[in-house]
Amino acid sequence: MLRVRVVVATVLLAACGGSPPHTDTPALQSLDQKSAEGDAKGIVGEVYKTLNRANTDGLMTLVAEPLVVFGPRQVDAMATRTEAIVALRGYLETAKKLAVRSASLVVVASPGGRSAFAIDAIVAQNQRMAMTAILSNADDLWLVTALDLAATPAAGVVRAAQKLDAVVPTAMAGTPKTADGAGGAVERFAAGLANPTLVADDLARDGATTFAIGPSGDITRGKAIAKAWAKRHKAHVRAASAGEMSSGITADHQLAWVSAPVVQFADREEPLPLRVFAVYAHTDAGWRLAAYHETLAIGDAGIGAAYRKIGAPPLPVEPVPAKPTKPTKPTKKR
Repeated sequence: MLRVRVVVATVLLAACGGSPPHTDTPALQSLDQKSAEGDAKGIVGEVYKTLNRANTDGLMTLVAEPLVVFGPRQVDAMATRTEAIVALRGYLETAKKLAVRSASLVVVASPGGRSAFAIDAIVAQNQRMAMTAILSNADDLWLVTALDLAATPAAGVVRAAQKLDAVVPTAMAGTPKTADGAGGAVERFAAGLANPTLVADDLARDGATTFAIGPSGDITRGKAIAKAWAKRHKAHVRAASAGEMSSGITADHQLAWVSAPVVQFADREEPLPLRVFAVYAHTDAGWRLAAYHETLAIGDAGIGAAYRKIGAPPLPVEPVPAKPTKPTKPTKKR
């Protein structure tokens, strides 16, 4: 069995992830996709056990360097493995124990089996959380290169916090970084903010390997996304950028991620500050969205007041259906 180390487990690191720099690297031998996914899933339990034993040193061989981590709090934005480990150790000094449980782990490998993304709903310290991770495989070892992690409060809790301006995007303390080679994904991400139809079209194309994760942790998969996002379209859900974008790309250039803080707008709803973390897969047609994760953090009243200054983007122009042409009647000969 391939020895795979899934950095997904760094979930509780609330400070991991990142993307390797864009460099010309020799082509790696392809791996079977299904085998790669199975091996990754098999090791996740081992990593969770490492976290539950508070063995921070054991995590050093499971996460990449450099790293990028978003969340779970507003201040949690890590760019190195050391920062992540230090943050986790600081947490353990007070919590002593993590008690991590996985509820719905899914791993999807890219063609060639050298990179993957993972989606999971977890419970840590009796708190529900959702995570999306990017993984790369080098020398038959899986290492996490980027991680997006956040608590998943109930919708009613979020609405109450919105009225107090207590909602903010996660990971606002970091320095945005971009990666060479991910430009096409960045452009597609920016276009999808103002026109969510582009997001829905991408995510609904495949019934097995595309995912949408909402702020309350609801995970919608594949073709079911079209129905869910039709409701968003009817409510004119759209978003405006609230900060700089970050991006990364895996060593095999098969997966890219893009993330940015935004403010989401919808009819008859309070503006909602969020962080969006999007995963893109490289295809013959270019970069196509594979996962779309919306996260937020709840803080003190007034902490999110500044986001009210951001205006809603204009509604996307709806295409006007062409009027059917009437068939012309043949002229009668005299």
